[in-house]
Amino acid sequence: MVREEGKGNELTRQAFALLKELPINFVGNVEGRDLYNGRVDVIACDGFVGNVALKISEGLVEAVRVSSDRRGEKIGEAMFAWVLEKCRSEHCGIVQLTTDKSRTDAHRFYDRLGFEPSHIGYKMMLA
Repeated sequence: MVREEGKGNELTRQAFALLKELPINFVGNVEGRDLYNGRVDVIACDGFVGNVALKISEGLVEAVRVSSDRRGEKIGEAMFAWVLEKCRSEHCGIVQLTTDKSRTDAHRFYDRLGFEPSHIGYKMMLA
């Protein structure tokens, strides 16, 4: 699905035209939400946008769940040990975690790991 073909500056439009002609699964210009939803495998962008995307991506942890029948088996601890080591090895300066405010058991778990509550998040369901 190629969309917004005329978007961007002249160089961006030229790159779009060239990529569209290649024998690849080129989907066109994408939105920010496409960075993490698995819709695309490769994103080409200018240096400024790329740096912003990378900085936003550093150490983001979201939607972590351990099945209730497996809790207490240290699976979560093992997952976070791996995540934190990976972030350290990639020189991340911070690891940011999002969690639902109703998951108080998870909050206690994150507190034990050393995370500190720092934000209030908002969302609006559109559909």
